[in-house]
Amino acid sequence: MSFLTVKSLRPIRFLNLPHLLLCTRHASTRTRPRRALLFVPGSNPRMLEKGMNLDNVDALILDLEDSVATHQKVGARSSIVDALNVEWWRSSSFERDRETDSGVQQQGGGRSEKFVRINAVATGLAADDLKTVLRSPYLEGIVIPKVDSAFEVQEVERMVQEFSLPGANVRLLASIESPLAIMNLKE
Repeated sequence: MSFLTVKSLRPIRFLNLPHLLLCTRHASTRTRPRRALLFVPGSNPRMLEKGMNLDNVDALILDLEDSVATHQKVGARSSIVDALNVEWWRSSSFERDRETDSGVQQQGGGRSEKFVRINAVATGLAADDLKTVLRSPYLEGIVIPKVDSAFEVQEVERMVQEFSLPGANVRLLASIESPLAIMNLKE
């Protein structure tokens, strides 16, 4: 077992970078905190159904990346589009917020935003993921995993513009998961 030796102890400054988490070109002017994110494998219909019935998570992230085996990715894409299009669950979380603010109670699916975590751009599977899931008008956002540079976010943004339905407002959430990504945050 090896340990990292810290030569100097300096206070860590936490950065407030909401602009890195949501690409403003596709984001509405309204933002909300995301404290509880639930990742649900797109290849497991039982877990998709359970996730759709939860109303106590801020964002439900239907996963196409690590939780889905390579041979199940095509089927998982279709399952996710079917789940997004379920009638009682498909209204926008922002529409539900307005309804709830006016006194109407919501059941099932509550105020959860609906995101899909696609495969990383470097895998070559991201384009196929986006072509399929962007067919749903009820998708609210895309989680881009393993982002190491601004190029990957720009590439996904380009594909979202190309494959989205007219009038779609899809937000992008970039996952910063590596030291290289942290070094490249200023991009």
